[in-house]
Formats: sequence, structure tokens, C-alpha cells
Amino acid sequence: MTESSKPTPTAILVGAAILAVVAFVVAGTVDDTAIRILGALVGLTATIGGVVVASKSSRTAGLIGVGAIPLAVLVLGVPIAGLIDTDDASTSADTTKTTNPPRDQLVAEHSLDAQLVEALTHADTMVPNGSASILSLRFGWAPEIAVLDTRSGNKVTASRDGDGWSMPSRSRATERNTFGRADLENLSLSDAAAKVAEGARKIGDSGVVTNQTTIEIRRRTDDDLLLVSFDSDDIMRKIQVDADGNLPDTLDAGAVDTVMVAAARIMKAAGVGARTPLTGFDFKSTIDEATIPAASPVQSSGGIAMDFDDGPVESIVAVPGEFPKVARREGLGYPRTPRFVLSELSQASVLRARDDLMRRNDSPTYDEDVVGFQAGDMPGDSGGDAPARIRISVGPVNGNVEGVYSLNGRFVRDGSW
Repeated sequence: MTESSKPTPTAILVGAAILAVVAFVVAGTVDDTAIRILGALVGLTATIGGVVVASKSSRTAGLIGVGAIPLAVLVLGVPIAGLIDTDDASTSADTTKTTNPPRDQLVAEHSLDAQLVEALTHADTMVPNGSASILSLRFGWAPEIAVLDTRSGNKVTASRDGDGWSMPSRSRATERNTFGRADLENLSLSDAAAKVAEGARKIGDSGVVTNQTTIEIRRRTDDDLLLVSFDSDDIMRKIQVDADGNLPDTLDAGAVDTVMVAAARIMKAAGVGARTPLTGFDFKSTIDEATIPAASPVQSSGGIAMDFDDGPVESIVAVPGEFPKVARREGLGYPRTPRFVLSELSQASVLRARDDLMRRNDSPTYDEDVVGFQAGDMPGDSGGDAPARIRISVGPVNGNVEGVYSLNGRFVRDGSW
């Protein structure tokens, strides 16, 4: 090669700068790790090599190259890499929107009944004949299937999101209360949702069932009853239907105007005779601000709790919107005092006591439904022959008034003792 055909220092630096820019852009935008490393090495080699070769022809050109080539990478390479990344992100987002719709959209495109059929079908892919040994099904927010693998005793779980069902996970099952596809043949989740919305409004809830409402199907541990439970406005209670889509007969168990009528009906349905002795009767309104004089199974949820002194049933807890929990007596009962029968604590007696308490304390009329009471023995009574009484509270937690009354609603004393 003649002297005149050799590249000038300027041409060497320009070529090295172009190669370095391209190499570093590749290193900054390509996903493959090996190619990124190779691009960085090529860019570094081009920078050093260009400076060394140019400096052999001109010391000044070499010094210029030390600053010019890195400057070119910064001025040209960084903006180019940024444009490529932005374009890739936009393309990726568009693809995601097309192939993976949001879970809300996915759920909205499938009716509740279609989701139930899909879940039962998927249960069979998790475990052979899995739809015959289901522990629980959950729809709405965070859908999930839990199946009992009867071959191993494992609980097999899969969740669902916008990408479909997850890979099943396994753990040792802690329960065996399963149900199967045949148990749900009379259930329409869509019809149940409409009934739940109507029932919820009867107990003062909004009655709104959306694709974010958690719906769970499982057997209740206490009595093996298969229930479909919907979220309510109150996290302490659910709105339920049975496997045939029927609402429980407890919707009026959280209102003071109907509490005793509801209690009589619930007792009868549980097989408890009207003359069965009671040792305790608790009630709390489902209104959030209501309170009850002492600890109770319904102090958070509202509703009715009854304790019996004799017979096959020991207690009943009826939360509005839920099926009553009936605790069967194990062994023989034993007499306790004081005892009373439900007819001694009438609806008229309860309202008489409430109205008198409000009148004595000048309570506002808007507190007339904010009520909780307990009937049975009173802490302030001494001696084993003291009669059963009512202690009642009216008004919100931080502004309630309390009084003790006889079972027929006559005033005994102020306070809850």
C-alpha cells in the first residue's frame, strides 16, 4: 500500500467512532446476555484501537480521539439506544394488552356459571377425577381451586389470573370435607348472585355484587353443610346460599323490630321446642355503631345467639345472611339458673325496654335501631334464685346508654350490672 492510499488519522477516528457507537448501542439494547457482552468488548476495542492507530500517524489525532470517540458514543449512542428501548416497550405493551387482558376484563367476559364450569373442568386436569373431591372453589378476586388428591392425601391448589391457571402446588391436606360436581348440579351462581344482592339490601348492605366480589364454595367445618359464601359490606359476615341457591332464613335476625320473631323461627327450624329452657339470649343489631353489654358470639357480626339448658341442641348462633350454626349437645345437660323460655322474652317486651331506656335518657329517635341486649343472669344480682333479666344498650359505642330490665320490659336499674 502506497503512502497516499493509507487512511488519514481523521478517517481512522471516524471509522472507530462509528463502530464504537454501533457496538455500544447493541450492548445496551439487545436482551441476549452474550451478545451484550460481545457488543461492549467490540465497542471498547474500537475505541482503544482507533486511538492507537491514529496516534501512530499523528500524536495530535491520537489525543483528539481519546476525547472524541467516547463523546460520540454519549452524544449519538445513548439517544439511539433510548429510542430503540422506547419502541420495544411500546410494542411489548401492545402485545401484552392483546394477549393478556386484565383479569377484570377476563372475568367480565365469562358469566359466573361459565366460570364454575371452567373451574370444575380444570379440577380434573389437576388430579384425576379432581372434580369429585373438591375442597374449595373461589371466584371473583383471586380465583382459586383446591382439590384433595385422594391417592396421597395432598391438597392440590391452582390460582387464576389474566394468563390462565397457574401450575398446581401441593401441600398436606388438613381437612377432608370435600364436595363434587354432582353436588352443584342444581346451583346457578348467576341466579345466586342476584338473590344475594336482594338479600343483602334487606339487612342494610349495598347489595352490590361485582366481578371483584369474592365468592367461595366449600363445606362448613362445624356441620359439613355445603355453602356458597359472598362477601358482604361487613367483613365479619357473609351472605350465603346453599347448594340449591337458597338464601338462609336469617335476614331479619339483625333488626330489633323482628329479633324475637326470627328467633322463634330459627329455633323451630333447628328442631328446638318452644318450651326448651334458655340460659342466655344475645342480640346485636347489624348497624355498625351498635354495641352489646358484654362479650358475645355476635358482638362483631350482629345477630342472635341462644344457649339452651336442656335438649339435643346446646346453642344456636344466627348471623344475618348466614345459615345458623347449631351446636349439638355432647353428653347430658345439667340444670343451670336462671332459666327462661322464649315466650317470656317477647318482641313487645324488648321494644318496651328499649323505648323506656331511650325516654329516660332523652336518646335521639335515630338511635332506636342501634340496639344490643343480653338476657339471662345479671352480674349485679346475687344469690342463686335471682331471676333472668335483660341488660340493654341503645346508641353508638362511644355514646350509648344502658339499663337492666325484667323479661317483660319493666325497668330495674341503670347500667348493665
